[in-house]
Amino acid sequence: MHLFSFRAGRHGINTVRPFFFFHRHHHHHHYYSTWFRRILSPKEETELYLGITSSFRAQLAKQSAHNKTSYNTIIEQSIYNKSRIDKPHGSLSFEEIKQLHLDLDHASKTKDLDALQQLEKRMKDALVCHVTAHNRLLRGYLRCKAMDKAEAVLEKMHTRHLFPSTRTFIYLIQAHTRQGTMDKAQGYVDRMEHFGLNRLWTPFDYSVMLQFHSRKGDTHAIEYLWRAMVAQPQTMKPTLLLHLQYMAYFEGAGWVEMVAKVAQEALSCDKVMLTYETERVKYEGILVKSATALIPNCTHTPLAADLLLLLLAILPSPNTTTSSSHSNSSHSNSHSSSLHSCLTLLVETYIDRGHELKALQFYYSTTHYLHSSYPMPPSLNALLHQQSLGEAQEGLVQLP
Repeated sequence: MHLFSFRAGRHGINTVRPFFFFHRHHHHHHYYSTWFRRILSPKEETELYLGITSSFRAQLAKQSAHNKTSYNTIIEQSIYNKSRIDKPHGSLSFEEIKQLHLDLDHASKTKDLDALQQLEKRMKDALVCHVTAHNRLLRGYLRCKAMDKAEAVLEKMHTRHLFPSTRTFIYLIQAHTRQGTMDKAQGYVDRMEHFGLNRLWTPFDYSVMLQFHSRKGDTHAIEYLWRAMVAQPQTMKPTLLLHLQYMAYFEGAGWVEMVAKVAQEALSCDKVMLTYETERVKYEGILVKSATALIPNCTHTPLAADLLLLLLAILPSPNTTTSSSHSNSSHSNSHSSSLHSCLTLLVETYIDRGHELKALQFYYSTTHYLHSSYPMPPSLNALLHQQSLGEAQEGLVQLP
């Protein structure tokens, strides 16, 4: 029971009274009012009340001060930036900014270093303050292998009072991770966290950070990153390619059970066609290595078969050729041979275990994707001369 309670006093202010006083007030009003006045005088009552309310107001003001300071900082920074860059005669229109983005993307795609430098000069003269435009410029320099110019873009953003985005640092982390300069990559990770930009938003961001932590061999960071991603299914659902990257780390570490666990999750994801040669080489290698690791385990052999069929489903048709595929023909041939070797290994594993029908069924499932580009393994061809398996083959061929 609370000892004190509030009520309106005689002098028009709230006063403190004992809680039990109100319950017995109608019986012994005179006795208790006289007794209470001996404890607190009206002045003491007023001081107690004002002390309580002032304490509350002080705590409220303290809590609000931080928010007010933060908002003031944002407003002051916006006004400060505007006073420095908002020059109507030097700025670009909305349509001109859109065209600038297109020009940057085209120069980046064609790896035209001279065009990128001209566009950077144009951005400087026009006092372009759009972070996305600077990110596109930075990405273009990285594609041209001009790391020093890309890093200079970030430093120029600071001198022009432009706040970098998460993507600004992600591009640089990805570039240094690919080069193996992990100290520099770690430096950009630290700077990203310093600016409070370490909350990732897109599959691309998570993909780069998975590559970074995998290259460092930081198992705890990889697990933390994955848990953070799956904890927000409404905004960030792990894609098939992210699952394959996650699976690749465990395959490299030799953790077959974790490979099987992630593979099960990957099979439930939406399929994504591997249209670019670099993607095809990368993810084909991951799936072939993971399937090869799973085949010897009797429990996981069917899962390995599903992974190989998934790979065949997302690969372009063997008859489809692109300019990029011609430029990387050696990679294509090496990975095609490794894929065929893995398919043959699975068929022979089924045969060695006495599962000839499963071997036949799997082979005919692959021909749906590979057509005549994958010849029948010799061990399976020899079995077809047996009468029983010949009849089984006839029934399987007629399956839709």
